[in-house]
This record gives sequence, structure tokens and C-alpha cells, in this order.
Amino acid sequence: QTDFKISDPLSIRNWAFLNFLFYTDLAITVALSLKRSAINLATKKILIRDRSFSLPEQLIVILKKYIDESTLPDAPLFPSYSGRHICPSNYRELIFKPALKRIEPAYKFRSCHPSDLPKEVREKLLAIPTL
Repeated sequence: QTDFKISDPLSIRNWAFLNFLFYTDLAITVALSLKRSAINLATKKILIRDRSFSLPEQLIVILKKYIDESTLPDAPLFPSYSGRHICPSNYRELIFKPALKRIEPAYKFRSCHPSDLPKEVREKLLAIPTL
């Protein structure tokens, strides 16, 4: 699906972050601590703790829809509403539960990482959101 009509910036952030977690398989705490400067869309690389990793093409497409190139390099990659880093302890309430509620309101989850969800739930969760 290539249509991307969504007006809520937090839903865009949530969608991009959940896809980011799935495609990189990073720990939630590591992903939330990243700054905008960690991603280089031109080289399709991410820099984590002085190591460079290639990003899959599917994720590059998503990040190009999400990332604002004008964002300051020291800004969080996935900021809170106020523009600060999201505390990992708030991830469940601010990102995971609202996104999951949108597609599977009654689903009971044990883990908050998209990789741990059943395939049919994960596919819905990672699909481009429409509002």
C-alpha cells in the first residue's frame, strides 16, 4: 500500500517506530534513545554506538515518509509530543497500546515488541495507518 493520507503526527510516529522496531529488531530502549543524526537516508545506514548498519529497503521507504530532513541532528528520532525523547517506561502507553487498539482493540498482548506478535496482528499493526 503506497497511499499515505494521515493527519495525526503521533500516529505517523507510532507507525514509523513500530516498523522501525520490527525491521531493525532493536531493543525498545535503544530505538527510543536514537537521535535524528543516527539515520542517513542517502547511504541507507544507521549509526548505533559507533557502529554502522545497513537498513532494509522497506524501512528506508517508511523512514522517508516519516523523517523531516529539516529536523535538528540532536533531536530525538522518535520524539514525544513535547519534542523530547520518550522514556522507555512510557512506550507501552504512548505508542504500542494506541496503535494496537486501532487494529485489534480486544487483543491481549504479553510483549510490546512487534516481532513478538502473531503474524496476522503484526501485519495489521505495521500497515500504513488511515484515519
